Amino acid sequence: MQKLLQKTSFVLLLLVSGLLYAQDPVLTISCPASADDWVTITYYADNGCTPDGKTPVAGLPYIAIHSGVTIGGSGWQYVKGWNDSPDNITATKMFPESGTNNYKITFIPREFYGVPSGENPTGINCVFNGSDNDPAPWASEGKDPNNNCGDFSLAFADCSGTSVGVLNQGAIQLHNYPNPFTTATQISYFTDNDGEFASLKVYNVQGQLVKTLTAANHIAGQHYVSWDGADSNGNLVAGGQYIITLETPNQVSTAKMLIIR
Repeated sequence: MQKLLQKTSFVLLLLVSGLLYAQDPVLTISCPASADDWVTITYYADNGCTPDGKTPVAGLPYIAIHSGVTIGGSGWQYVKGWNDSPDNITATKMFPESGTNNYKITFIPREFYGVPSGENPTGINCVFNGSDNDPAPWASEGKDPNNNCGDFSLAFADCSGTSVGVLNQGAIQLHNYPNPFTTATQISYFTDNDGEFASLKVYNVQGQLVKTLTAANHIAGQHYVSWDGADSNGNLVAGGQYIITLETPNQVSTAKMLIIR
């Protein structure tokens, strides 16, 4: 009985902390979310659906979000796709978290889709494809397994996405590209609150500090920092694995980087 109570308490703790999903996550949107908030969308490609005749997007170095917004109950308005213009190839790219097939993108919907100030989107419709990774247009695709392998729909009102539950906006989004890299990599991270202090540091696998990339107050939103593979004295570090750590007053997030010399 005691073991059963301990197990039950542990499961309840996971539920309360948001670490346990009712089922494997497929798609999440950060909260709070609206057309004028920074949102992070994460597609868990391993759990998505691949339509007949297509190949999976999981495993690609990057994918693209093909999406539009819902306005007045009508979906797929102000559509933005990677093949609409050369600029969109970059704007719609989603890169995976290190060692996973979980692809992320962060943006402000009104700016991203070009929605006029007089219109009020209530959500996002989307699918995912291999972008310019595909040997032919739309050769690979990821869709919603809970909608008969149809389009995804994310509602701003509940931020619940598709079959996943809420992903708190306070969660830190951290990744770098390219990874592995030889000369330099760009690190992307997200902070929730204006004036929030955040430090970004690189450590070796022995836990020794290699370099502090930033330690300052931030405005809310997406941030980018480049690292040239040099330590705090300006000397290039040896090839191998390094750990990047992003720390705020409330959370710590880490990611692995690999330098090839």
